[in-house]
Amino acid sequence: MREKVLRRLVGRGIVTYQNKKILWVSDRRYPIAAEEERREVRLRILGVILQSDIPTAHDIMLTALAQACGLFDHLLSAPELRAAAGRIGQVAGMDLIGQAVAKAVGEIKAAIAMASGFR
Repeated sequence: MREKVLRRLVGRGIVTYQNKKILWVSDRRYPIAAEEERREVRLRILGVILQSDIPTAHDIMLTALAQACGLFDHLLSAPELRAAAGRIGQVAGMDLIGQAVAKAVGEIKAAIAMASGFR
């Protein structure tokens, strides 16, 4: 399934495929194709969270997904995260789809934890 998803992402131009050999070891990578778009999304989401910009539906969805996956831990320092926690929750809860995404991610995390023996 992983290979199928990666092929679809390559086909859509979201990631690229690189296969390099280093001393007889094959190193496959799938870097993000559009680094500028990635940077733009990050700045837009941080603007919504830290500067109280008005979020679009897309921003709300991305915020909910980032919150559910714990990505804000990597985007913000600990003091910034504490200060923005309320706004993150507010934006993530603005849309029913965002709430459904967060719930689905939580269920996937729980299923993975159960399958791996952690509870």
